[in-house]
Amino acid sequence: MQQMYRHAQFGTWEDSLQNHLINFIWSIFDIESIRKLFASPKFSFSYDALHGVGGAYAKRIFVEELGANESSLLNCTPKEDFGGRHPDPNLTYAKELVARMGSGKTNPAQEPPKFGAAADVHN
Repeated sequence: MQQMYRHAQFGTWEDSLQNHLINFIWSIFDIESIRKLFASPKFSFSYDALHGVGGAYAKRIFVEELGANESSLLNCTPKEDFGGRHPDPNLTYAKELVARMGSGKTNPAQEPPKFGAAADVHN
């Protein structure tokens, strides 16, 4: 049986919270299967945190835990004003993600990711 909880290395309060979140995610998802998906050359994705607090966890979860390329992350630096943008993850406000996904283009310059997601996690 897969070990659900990892040994957390505690540093700052934020590190402890992040470790708790990772442990929680490990307890409810089949992380090994998700890692295999991310490792597949047929799978690509893009995630836009819209400068919300979810961006603080994106690199740890997607890059460090699941093995994604850091280039698949957009707007993952949390900002009080969401970078001057609206934080709702929809076609109007997640314009960078929409463009990266090739929406509205009949012949995108490069193959768009197979999966795209945005989140409006804010404090």
